[in-house]
Amino acid sequence: MTLPAPALAEIRRPSRLLPALGFVLTGLAGRALIDKLLALRGGAELVAHWAQLSSLADIVAGVTLAGIGIGLTGRVAGVAPCRQRQLFGEALRLGLMLSGACLLVCVALALSGRLALLPAPQAGLVLPALGVGWLAVAPGLLTAWLLGRGQPGRAMACVAAMLSAPLLALALAASGAELASLLAAQILVGGVATALLLTGEGSWREALAQRHGLRPFIAAGIAIGILSPAATAVLASELKSTCA
Repeated sequence: MTLPAPALAEIRRPSRLLPALGFVLTGLAGRALIDKLLALRGGAELVAHWAQLSSLADIVAGVTLAGIGIGLTGRVAGVAPCRQRQLFGEALRLGLMLSGACLLVCVALALSGRLALLPAPQAGLVLPALGVGWLAVAPGLLTAWLLGRGQPGRAMACVAAMLSAPLLALALAASGAELASLLAAQILVGGVATALLLTGEGSWREALAQRHGLRPFIAAGIAIGILSPAATAVLASELKSTCA
């Protein structure tokens, strides 16, 4: 069977494959660069400590991004353009409430001593790491929204912007303050992004309604968002024990 030849307009149409590939590689390269800089400044133990802090942040953010974020990418592609911004606003508020509940649970566990993953000198970084996870919800959902709109180039720029400040902070950090500098930069960037994005369309009341169709993704997000980072934390703990 002979397939029809593509039309001239289809040949000239710019492909979205390269921007999508760039989006994936940007995130991977940024995280790899952070690990490399940490390894050069503090060895494998510092990398393991950062992996544990990152896993705590991923637990808080992941319950939203692994469920509502995926649902938002699919839903925004199927709604009218005039409804897309409102859909993002509702997803953002729903995600902040869901990750906020996860944040409160994790803070309670940390204060009770049941979330002691780090040695005493770095134990005070647990609560800031959890806050970083909550503040990562807004830029993470923005990236998912842009992907759903077929704009991987803008999503790549968003990821690059979110990674640039932590990388700069790490490069300028004093010896022994690498992890604190990374978390401070992420809190600053995430806080600014969250405040700006909350000024857009959407309401907290509409976020609790079912009209946006994102509530069925909550259960999947809770399961995936908690179990995957928890496994990473366990592996990082084993790596730290091996290096000790």
